[in-house]
Amino acid sequence: SPRSVQNYRGAISNLVEFAIGRKYLPPDFAEMRFVTTPTRSETDVEIFTIAEMRSLLQHASKSLLPVLVLGGFAGLRTSETLQISWEHIHWNKGVITVPRGKTGKRLAPLMDNASEWLRLLRPPGSNGHGRIVGITSSTISKSMMRAAASATKNSWGEIAWKHNALRHSFVTYWTSFEHNLWKVSERTGHSIRILKKNYQRQEMMEDVGRSWFEIRPDTHQLYLFDD
Repeated sequence: SPRSVQNYRGAISNLVEFAIGRKYLPPDFAEMRFVTTPTRSETDVEIFTIAEMRSLLQHASKSLLPVLVLGGFAGLRTSETLQISWEHIHWNKGVITVPRGKTGKRLAPLMDNASEWLRLLRPPGSNGHGRIVGITSSTISKSMMRAAASATKNSWGEIAWKHNALRHSFVTYWTSFEHNLWKVSERTGHSIRILKKNYQRQEMMEDVGRSWFEIRPDTHQLYLFDD
């Protein structure tokens, strides 16, 4: 995506500046001027509809389901879900400790529906320990594509997998009814400016946003299968 290209370009540019400062490269090294910076479009932030999310949950494998729940209902990045263990879930306080997120350690919200899904997924006798997501990042990507294909096959329309759409959906739906943006900022790691620019949508009604967090396991027929 354009944003990913921007991130990689920025990282390489920093490396070049570091190398010039250490005299690993000559001071007039300016090759980065030939690497164009892509322009991000407003369509970069894509979200799932409520119907799409329901279908994805129905057709997700056992190993992928916690990724969908943590991303879509707690706002965790995919890389963050791989770090979460059961001891990071604070059931009574309604928060999830994200140990090493992109913006540092933070507390993510544990919404009621996320809590219900996680209690359903919690293995018996886990004693609050062990990783919640037991697959690798490369496996997650393949499982997501399979879930989207299966959901498309068994629904009325095509469901395409969208880049970072789980987290984007969470933030977009939450900001539709949570007007305390400082709270959203603290719990998601986004700045107020980014929340207003990318996630506040005039057309998003509060009741629609709340409906996202009413997607509960008892409203689904789950086809839990192994990868």
